[in-house]
Amino acid sequence: KPKPKAKPIIEPPKPEPPQPELVEVVKATEQLAAEEAIMSSMSAESKADTQKEQHVLVARYAGMISQQMRQRWQLPPSARRDMVCLVKIRLSASGHVVAVTLASSSGSGAFDQSSLLAVKKAGDFGFVKDLPAALFDQHFREFIFRFSAEDLRL
Repeated sequence: KPKPKAKPIIEPPKPEPPQPELVEVVKATEQLAAEEAIMSSMSAESKADTQKEQHVLVARYAGMISQQMRQRWQLPPSARRDMVCLVKIRLSASGHVVAVTLASSSGSGAFDQSSLLAVKKAGDFGFVKDLPAALFDQHFREFIFRFSAEDLRL
């Protein structure tokens, strides 16, 4: 005798999850966009603050180098007020002067030599090792220093 067929079990359809109304979706999207805009502007402000801090730090160290250089520079008697020479200086990470060359002459050998000698007398700018490596490499690893007779005579 054949077995009776089992009746298929029919499950009632599951109710679909409630769909958010379009207004709620728009509100959520607008809120997310506003939060992202705030975060973006905070990031831009933070970046600007960091750049400003770095600029101030670089200016401070450049001033320290300038002061140390000018203290060791003896202007030759033959120097005129309008004389200027540019000296290329290369530093090690510890601030030691590795190389000094004349980048642009003043036209006076005595003036140029006195400028080169001032750098050699300074010899060491150990304070630059306190700078972040990226700033040191960008601004002080190798730089041009301007010697001007007018700046020294007050």
